[in-house]
Amino acid sequence: MIDVAPFTPLCNGGSECVPQPLTTNTLDSLADRLMYRLAYRKFADHESLVVNHSVAVSGGGGVRWYEIQSPATTPVVAQQGTYAPESNYHWMGSIAMDKIGNIALGYSVSSDGVYPSIAFAGRLPTDPPGDLEAETTVILGSGSQTPNVNRWGDYSSTSVDPTDDCTFWYTQQYQLTTGAYNWNTRIVSFEFPGCSTGSPIGFYPANLSFGVQNVGTTSPAQQIVLSNEQSVSLTISGIAVTGDYLQNNNCGTSLAPNANCTINVSFKPTATGTRTGTLTVTDNGPGSPRVATLMGLGTELVPCVADTPSNGGFESGTLDCWTAGGVLPPVISTLQAHSGSFSAQLGATGLPEPNGDSWLYQAVTVPNDADGPTLSFWYWPSTSTTIQYDWQEAQIRDTKGNQLAQVFKVASDAQTWTQVTFDLTPYQGQTVQLYFNVHEDGYGDPDLHVPGRRCCHRTLLGPALHSHLSLPGGRHAKPTGYLWRSRSRRRNRARFPASARQLRPSHHSRCVRLERYRRTRWFAELPDHLAYWREPARCLNSELLRRANQGQRCHRSRRRRASCQRLRNRYHRAHSRRYRILCNRERLNARFLPVAALPRSRHPRPLPGNWAGRCCRTASNAISQCSRRLPATFPARRKRTR
Repeated sequence: MIDVAPFTPLCNGGSECVPQPLTTNTLDSLADRLMYRLAYRKFADHESLVVNHSVAVSGGGGVRWYEIQSPATTPVVAQQGTYAPESNYHWMGSIAMDKIGNIALGYSVSSDGVYPSIAFAGRLPTDPPGDLEAETTVILGSGSQTPNVNRWGDYSSTSVDPTDDCTFWYTQQYQLTTGAYNWNTRIVSFEFPGCSTGSPIGFYPANLSFGVQNVGTTSPAQQIVLSNEQSVSLTISGIAVTGDYLQNNNCGTSLAPNANCTINVSFKPTATGTRTGTLTVTDNGPGSPRVATLMGLGTELVPCVADTPSNGGFESGTLDCWTAGGVLPPVISTLQAHSGSFSAQLGATGLPEPNGDSWLYQAVTVPNDADGPTLSFWYWPSTSTTIQYDWQEAQIRDTKGNQLAQVFKVASDAQTWTQVTFDLTPYQGQTVQLYFNVHEDGYGDPDLHVPGRRCCHRTLLGPALHSHLSLPGGRHAKPTGYLWRSRSRRRNRARFPASARQLRPSHHSRCVRLERYRRTRWFAELPDHLAYWREPARCLNSELLRRANQGQRCHRSRRRRASCQRLRNRYHRAHSRRYRILCNRERLNARFLPVAALPRSRHPRPLPGNWAGRCCRTASNAISQCSRRLPATFPARRKRTR
């Protein structure tokens, strides 16, 4: 037990309370435990451990950190502190120490007005005990994590590079755009002055990233710290930036010994897309000039005009003017773009794959006086499966969401930009929805799906799409065409054999006559109704049953009678296994059992209401008990007689 200063865990030690902008969804604090990791450092005269956890402070959250010395004998807290430079929530920290005793602490920052962002702070051995220097922002987030996704950054890490024992590496997640399961990862490296090179001049971080910013507007400032650990003053001859960046500083022309100054850098894009630049500091110290790289994304401020295609190229860096939704709502992406810098991404780019749709639409009015109005857009599709499971589609809908026309519905893995044009003449004078959708079935297929962009004249972008479909329950089946094959979980992704015949469903029966494929593998069609998906194979092989029923009329020939009897025994063995599968899962209504799926002519009279329950008592007597209540065309298994 080690005594430390009193504290209150963030969120009272609970799970979610860290706020985000423009959403009621809060993030997990994990304040009921120490954060990764407890870092150990052995020096010539002592040993040290550094560790941290999240605590509550007035109006927000902070990171409580400790340095514990002499862990092998009598542990003692050499220094401790709570870092909360302002009223935002600072949490999910990770701390480490380099070979000369410098400490670096990385963490996340969020509040009602600040999107989840990444920052770090550090201290030199000569700083006052318990103090960290000014906060350095790694990247400002530009989105919140929604909906109902609370886990955040609990695998973040600060570690020291073993090659020089001086360079700190920190990794953490952030959101470039609002959404679920679409987080980004940032890795930053830095080191304190005088650790590896012996240079007494510090300059960190060496790179800044500003996220998205509207053209002509100025971002919040990020800081670069210049420090002088020399015994003499540092003469600064120039501080300059290139590109779409601005700077101001408090460094002056001279920096006193053991002092530091802050350079504030802002981003003001003059065009859309990726904008790069540099910050250069020239002085009389070793290692001059010092250069930091700068990067940001410029976006357009696009007005939304009612019933007119707006933000079709997504160059606003947002989904403004569009309505988006589904189990995984679309997000803005920079991974692929037909032209410009942005696209709308529908569907997942990796695991976990959602089970459902990812859609967006925009309502437009087709001009009544236009000469051959046409919808034109580009999309970039990717999927590794077939249209039975996942698909990409575009539709023309009315204002109530009813489909008027199917522009396309495919499961394409082209992974290239494809242009689509569609004649809107039949809809002149009408207000319609331009609807794009990706359907996925939750099975996996971690493929990249980057929907597209592009608007020219009266054209809209159609995003790239993706899809999947799943079956609940202990056993699974996968569809191909109209047929499903019951398979084990380990092989449930296998495709239907080409030799098996695919049939369309009957209007009078939920099942179809199917042919036997190898021994006792069974094939059946899965009905469209969702409530029936728990029974992927409940139709009898009517052809095998017909041949088995010939046992009632076996020929007098002993050889042919024996062959007929063997066939009927095979039917009973296979069907007994079928009952075992179905009955162990749940007691089914009689009309859902395999026998009820045969044409009505085979069971003209209704079966008793308790028939299903009696058939599910045991696997051994299922056939005999059920057979007593079946019509005459379903023979009970007869003993072989000589």
